[in-house]
Amino acid sequence: MNLEAKIKGEIMTMKRFLLVLLCVAASCAWAKGTPKGLLIMIDGVRSDALFHAATPNLDGLIAGRWAPAYHGAYTGAAGAIPDADPNSAPNHVSILTGVTAARHGVTYNGKTRDGAYDKVPTILSRLSRHRPELSTLFAFEWGEDADIALLEDFPRMQNPDTVNAEKLSRLLGEANAPDLVVWYIDMPDVAGHIRNFYPHSQSYLNAIHLTDQWIGKVLAAIRNRKNFVDEDWLIAITADHGGYHGSHGLKGGHCSTIPIILASKNLPMTGTLPGRPGNVDLPVTMLAHFGASTDDLDGKKIGDDVEKAEQVPLRNGLVARLDFDSPADRPVLSGDKPPEALACGCFVTSLSFRGQENVSSYFEWKDMRLKPPFTLTMWINLPAEQTGDSLIVSDKDWSDGANKGFAITAFRKGDGAQVPGIFLNYGLKNRGRVDLGQFDIAPGQWSFLALSVTADGLVHFVNGGIDGRMYVLADSSPEAEFGTSDLPLVFGQDGTCRYLHNFSGILDDIGIWDRALSVNDLRVIFEAGRQGICLAEISSSPR
Repeated sequence: MNLEAKIKGEIMTMKRFLLVLLCVAASCAWAKGTPKGLLIMIDGVRSDALFHAATPNLDGLIAGRWAPAYHGAYTGAAGAIPDADPNSAPNHVSILTGVTAARHGVTYNGKTRDGAYDKVPTILSRLSRHRPELSTLFAFEWGEDADIALLEDFPRMQNPDTVNAEKLSRLLGEANAPDLVVWYIDMPDVAGHIRNFYPHSQSYLNAIHLTDQWIGKVLAAIRNRKNFVDEDWLIAITADHGGYHGSHGLKGGHCSTIPIILASKNLPMTGTLPGRPGNVDLPVTMLAHFGASTDDLDGKKIGDDVEKAEQVPLRNGLVARLDFDSPADRPVLSGDKPPEALACGCFVTSLSFRGQENVSSYFEWKDMRLKPPFTLTMWINLPAEQTGDSLIVSDKDWSDGANKGFAITAFRKGDGAQVPGIFLNYGLKNRGRVDLGQFDIAPGQWSFLALSVTADGLVHFVNGGIDGRMYVLADSSPEAEFGTSDLPLVFGQDGTCRYLHNFSGILDDIGIWDRALSVNDLRVIFEAGRQGICLAEISSSPR
């Protein structure tokens, strides 16, 4: 055989091999079934509200119990789009287009009709162009959603939520059901505006429960389809925004911390979605499920990486604990009127800070540096008034919120707040700043406070309220300046110990870990504390 013939033979062998690989890959993909999709947006749902509302159907999706061969993935740290205030219209359009407000042009409610849909079509139109044989449907109640992509030719169904639920449960049970349905549910947002998103009103939680029932009915119809075992469904659920009291569109985390739920055969396992994905990622993930191109979209495909929740004993990584029950447990106290031990603490003994105008009261923890990953927890009891935005704990110069380090303030009035509350601030490397909060103060009552930061900058700021509910705000930035300040960790003052306003309040059972505790870990500490069980008792147990 001459050289030319040999080369041609090797090329043909390689082509056959590649063809076999492509066939195997295609058969593996289609072995999971014909792609189908349901993308649900629940208007106005805070992540923490899902824990306190009765949501058995959503819980089943998260836990991977919806149907055989399906896994579930969840995060409560997802975010609304970053380049518009957390309101409905900008996020509704993003969830339907896969791009943020900078590209679709809808930045406020009332502007939906002005979106640049000729440049950024909806995923319904994109899918129809990619696979013309597939059918789609957009179901909604809110009137302004009717203005999304008016010139695009896809089926729409505008009805009250309960009617949409009934119609979809019938339609999705039929053999000729749409291949992709996008369903916007309005009810929780209405209840939040009338009765409060935060603190959670019972009416708000009831609306979420009713929404869960509607979703459950539709999911049951899908699961009972004649050819369900031969189909590959992606169920993707998120929200447009959260809320604070009866409003949203506000900065500070209450309105931008939202959930994401995925259920799919293609998830690697049941578990947690890492990092801080956004609601704009779901339309991209849905298009990718159908094999459509997403290269020109702002969102990213999520679900390829899912983390398994590990059951790590709480004592692991607990590097310091202050319960003030004996003099040996008490730090060196400082100030014009140093903190004093009180026999009637949250558990046994607490530390009372007696700061006043021109009278400081604090303690420095000079050998402690909080570098990610870390967790800080404490129980706190605040008076109704402070001299100003005094510091509960800080390692920064609080004269400028953009300075390196962090600060948790006791009395600062946030966006949309009627009275001051508890805030978290941290600086960014670009001299920017992040402010999370506020958590409202219940004067004279003990509440739980925690800050957890992962190595890659995912922040959870948590407050366990006197109503027995735990409120969670999330943010993420690789530019966060945690652990980079040269100042000491100080309780009752900023890192310089010279800030104008002095802290008044009581602290108890302070814990510090060199790892980022999960929200579930923090909930264990909070629930135990409500039963009078301090950190020493919890951390000594196997779990």
